[in-house]
Amino acid sequence: MRAQPVSQPFAVAHAGIMIDLDRPFRGSEALGAGMVTRHGLSRNFVRLHRDVYIRPGIAPAARLRAEAAWMWSNRSGIPAGLSAAAVHGSRWINPHAPAELIRDGHVRSVPGIVVRTARDVETCAVDGMIVTSPAQTGYDLARRHRPTIACVEALDALCNATGLRVRDIQDIATTHRGDRGSGDLERILTLVDGAPRHPPRRTHDCC
Repeated sequence: MRAQPVSQPFAVAHAGIMIDLDRPFRGSEALGAGMVTRHGLSRNFVRLHRDVYIRPGIAPAARLRAEAAWMWSNRSGIPAGLSAAAVHGSRWINPHAPAELIRDGHVRSVPGIVVRTARDVETCAVDGMIVTSPAQTGYDLARRHRPTIACVEALDALCNATGLRVRDIQDIATTHRGDRGSGDLERILTLVDGAPRHPPRRTHDCC
């Protein structure tokens, strides 16, 4: 049976946490706030990940997937790569591509979420989420995103959305010499100008 629209309130603050049913939310928190019942949760909402749900009919988007992955990590993961770019406002990112998170420990990737570890990551806060900073995000994309044309398009979109400069990415690179993929960094960065562009032939995928 298809999920049906529900009449619960859109957003409620509970135990210091804002629960918005129009965004990805933790089912256990909505239950604790009395916003839904167990039956209503399973019947009237779409399950995105373990304990993460959303209202039916909301179109997929890269930022939404980033938020859902962050919720799945109990707000402890750090959106990175194209997920961070989406949070920073980059456009034309594949809405169906897996989200990417940085997490400590031995947490494995799950369907729809790529989990990796990283050292000395520069972060910032965006709408309550801790994500990789624009410069860190640009550095990660420049050394890990392929093919080259898609990489440059993703970097231009990020620079255009955030005001990021190539030298900001280079500053991050100086503290991460020897990282995997950093050998091709300078060549990639010479192609970046941050200019706004028309949508590419295909939206950017995670790499």
